[in-house]
Amino acid sequence: KLLTLIFLPVFCFGQSQFDTVSIDRNVLNEGLKIISGKKAGYFKFESQAIDQKIFNYYFFTVIDGRVLIFTFNCTQRLRNKWESIADEIVASLQVQ
Repeated sequence: KLLTLIFLPVFCFGQSQFDTVSIDRNVLNEGLKIISGKKAGYFKFESQAIDQKIFNYYFFTVIDGRVLIFTFNCTQRLRNKWESIADEIVASLQVQ
């Protein structure tokens, strides 16, 4: 895994939140990106809604000891259109 020790506690917290509820999920991708020179963790996964699958994108970084979290989701059938736009939103963030 690409996650470093600084992000492992945050990532595990996010993962543990899923374990506290019964949620059907399939992790698609996870790792680190560099945003404005700072490390940022992310994971993308599918979850099952009542009638369709949902694409979810979680992005997080630590700023001044606090966690900044960005989430995006859409129906799985719209993933091809919106995933690249969500990536552009994340890439455009100015983390100081």
